[in-house]
Amino acid sequence: MAAEFITPLDHATGIPLPIMPQVDLPPVPRGRMRNDARVADWHHPFHPRATLISEGELSAVAIRNCRIQWAEYDDHHHKYHGAYLGPELPEYEDDRFRTVVFAAAGYIPDVAIGFGHFGKPSLQKLSDEQRNNLWQSGQIRVANQASVRDFLLDYTLTNHLGGISESTIDQFLSTDDKRRKKELAGTILAIVAYSAAEQVSDIYAQSRKLNLIPPDRARRAGRLIYKTMNTQRQSVAIAALTNRLSA
Repeated sequence: MAAEFITPLDHATGIPLPIMPQVDLPPVPRGRMRNDARVADWHHPFHPRATLISEGELSAVAIRNCRIQWAEYDDHHHKYHGAYLGPELPEYEDDRFRTVVFAAAGYIPDVAIGFGHFGKPSLQKLSDEQRNNLWQSGQIRVANQASVRDFLLDYTLTNHLGGISESTIDQFLSTDDKRRKKELAGTILAIVAYSAAEQVSDIYAQSRKLNLIPPDRARRAGRLIYKTMNTQRQSVAIAALTNRLSA
């Protein structure tokens, strides 16, 4: 069957609907290892890869790498690509930001894509138990944390630096004290993270109430964004801040 459908999205977040999970899959592989028997493999909900990577934009690369799912190959992943051309890429940076944030938060909607005996896709209700199994097994995760971090840094530092005082910026750029520089970097990143989070905070809070985000994730969207930018090699965040504030 030639692919003919556009992958359905979760309307609240822009994340493509997941493939209906199975509990008897081989364990999620470590690193770049694959399942040699091709019983299961990694599915990228945002595809085709060439289209996204060729854009050369941090947001498109982050969209490609913000989510993967460990899925059964023959009856699920293979049939998925036989049916779906891929999802529509969020057009605006704000929409891409929203999608990347919720993917980083581990958001899983309550509907998934299933396949019958004839390979035709259908939308099926995803239970709380299935969602919890996806979280606990690691079958849904971020594909590349660095891509997500780099986009969030670029987005927040481009659009939300207005709330930073000139004295704080001057101190950050002029100090040679590494400890003080880290403290100031943390302050600036927290301000831009919480400012950027205002546009998604209501959806984030509602998603937590509905148990669509893992209970161990940050309670507030701003905290999630801050941690994603600041805890994955803080030197990268400091370098990004220096480049942006020196421009």
